[in-house]
Amino acid sequence: MYGALEVYSRSAMYKYFGKSVSCNLETNFGEDRFMGTCLEDIGVHRIEDFDMVSDMYCKACNCSQYSVAYHPYKTTKDWLTCWNTAAGM
Repeated sequence: MYGALEVYSRSAMYKYFGKSVSCNLETNFGEDRFMGTCLEDIGVHRIEDFDMVSDMYCKACNCSQYSVAYHPYKTTKDWLTCWNTAAGM
């Protein structure tokens, strides 16, 4: 898993809390990659939908197109500019 948005099912979380002790906590990854690797290792399968998120790392970030998340904006000014565009302001 990577990016601005990860959604987990209830059953995935039950499996994670029951088996996460087997996950390698000593990683240099961010939380998104850690969770993706851990869940995969304990048998939780993923569904990816990159059309939901506007992310300039995976594809072009288009603030004028509807998305559930816009990523990444590291400054308040950049985030507000994108949000205002998305909201039609």
